[in-house]
Amino acid sequence: MTLVSRRTVIAGLCASTATRAQAAWPERSITILHGLAPGGGVDTTARILAEQLAARLGQPCIVESRTGAASTLAAAQLARSAPDGYTLGLFPSTYAAAIAMRRSIGFKPIDDFAMIGLVNEFPYVIATHRDHAASSLSQLLKLRPPAPLLYGTPGQGTAQHLLMVQLGLKRVLDGLSGCVQGC
Repeated sequence: MTLVSRRTVIAGLCASTATRAQAAWPERSITILHGLAPGGGVDTTARILAEQLAARLGQPCIVESRTGAASTLAAAQLARSAPDGYTLGLFPSTYAAAIAMRRSIGFKPIDDFAMIGLVNEFPYVIATHRDHAASSLSQLLKLRPPAPLLYGTPGQGTAQHLLMVQLGLKRVLDGLSGCVQGC
């Protein structure tokens, strides 16, 4: 009968762990989470990215949209996922401002994630009717309308919302009457 020493067992376990730790990544599908509407710009970007990653890595890449709360629902799901590289997040930079907009979101927007890289940039355009009194942003900011200037955004805490709040504050700081009001 052959006796196996404790050292032999420990060495065998360490060797099998080392082999497993060096396994090729990825061995299974990758999920890309985002927190915006299906069919929108971020969703389209995620799907293009998923297609390219799948072709390069030889594994399926699944896009999952978990909308709501300015992308914090999707970010919270990412924060709860295993740190194994099989769940990625594609979020607008403003989700990091979510902590200022909500009491508790269940994660630390900056500390709990590692940025891999910038995927793309979205420019913002402010438009109005062709016959409107303002034909430039500076003219719009100088207007003294009898009623608030109305605008629409995808939701509170989004980049569009924060941009319009900033423009409204500029009007107040410049001493202009009237306000900018979200719809």
